[in-house]
Parts: sequence; C-alpha cells; structure tokens
Amino acid sequence: MGYSALYGACFFNLESLVFKIIDTYGDKCKPDQISNDTHTPLTLVCKLKLSLIAEKLIDTFDDKCNINHKYRNKFTALDLAKKHKLTIVIEKIDKHTFLKLYNTCDVKCSICYEEFSDIKIMLNCGHSCFCKKCSLLITNCPFCKSKITAKYELEIK
Repeated sequence: MGYSALYGACFFNLESLVFKIIDTYGDKCKPDQISNDTHTPLTLVCKLKLSLIAEKLIDTFDDKCNINHKYRNKFTALDLAKKHKLTIVIEKIDKHTFLKLYNTCDVKCSICYEEFSDIKIMLNCGHSCFCKKCSLLITNCPFCKSKITAKYELEIK
C-alpha cells in the first residue's frame, strides 16, 4: 500500500507527468497498485473525470491496470466512467473486457464443456463461449443474464 509516483501524478491531474512516467518506466510505475484509499490509478482518474489519462492507462497497461478492481468494494473503473459519462473510456473498457472474454474461451463450451470444432457462438452481449448446439438452448446469457437478441458465428483458427 501507499502511493506510487504514477498515483500521485494522477491525483494532482498532472497529465504530462503521468504520460512521462508511463512512457519512461512502463510496468515499473505500478499501474495496478492499490492506494491507502483503495483506488488504483485507473479508478482514481475515472472518479476525477480525467478521460485522457484513463485512456492512456488502458491503452498502455491493458490487464495490468486492474480494470476490475472495486474502489471501496463498490465501484469499478467502468462504473465510475459510466457515472461521469466518459464515453471513450467506457468503450475502451468494454473492448478490453470483450477481448479478454473472447480470448479465454478458446477451447470449450461453457455449458456442455465439449471442445469447439470450428465454430463458436458470440451473443449480442459479447460473450462467446458457447457451441452452436448449446446456444440454441439459451434465451438469456448465462454470464451477464442479458436477453439474447442476436447470435454470431465465429470461426476458430
């Protein structure tokens, strides 16, 4: 715990210093460190409505910026970005989440656990861990519970 230089620069909205720290030190600047007040640099900048810094953190660190961390066990960076209408940050977090889900379900269906042959199904919500047979049996996504309005076939390479 404590505060890193990256966190301090974010806290004081020193955008050029944040960019310099990230470009100079990369992962060594502790993008995932949780401060004494339970913020990560990403949740902090979303709370402070600092969209450009949030974008830089997501673009540079991807998973390492702890996107799913909950500030005070309540709010993720996405929750804070939505609250403050940080549209580009919301899109980047959604894209990051989608790609992570897409890449983690490469081998087996999440329902029947059979290996995919050459196609897996992606739902309108972005979840894509289903074989064709199981996707016909569901009306709501088993992960996020949203109503299925569309299904897309994805080729497996």
